[in-house]
Amino acid sequence: MCRVLGVSRSGYYAWLTRPESNRASNNNKLLKEIRRVYIQSCKTYGSPRIIRKLQKDGINCGKNRVARLMSSHGIFARSIDHERIYQETLRQVIAGEADHLDELYYDPVIL
Repeated sequence: MCRVLGVSRSGYYAWLTRPESNRASNNNKLLKEIRRVYIQSCKTYGSPRIIRKLQKDGINCGKNRVARLMSSHGIFARSIDHERIYQETLRQVIAGEADHLDELYYDPVIL
């Protein structure tokens, strides 16, 4: 494997036992905080809103760093499609599958 990577054996094993760098450990801590805010927002916050929330919580970080971490880990804002939610609820009402009809608001004229 060392031949394929083009490194010496001693260098490879030294790299394996080397502790994590400060930047990598700080990135991991920041990524945990980004994920916390992201989950709290129901996965709707993008990097600008996450940055504002982190700064409000007292965590100083740059916008490009947060955007890079989010992008490299597949974290992105998902929009809420209100029309799709309405259509799914309407289908449930028509099919009689909605158990919570008291809580639903729907216009009988549409049906």
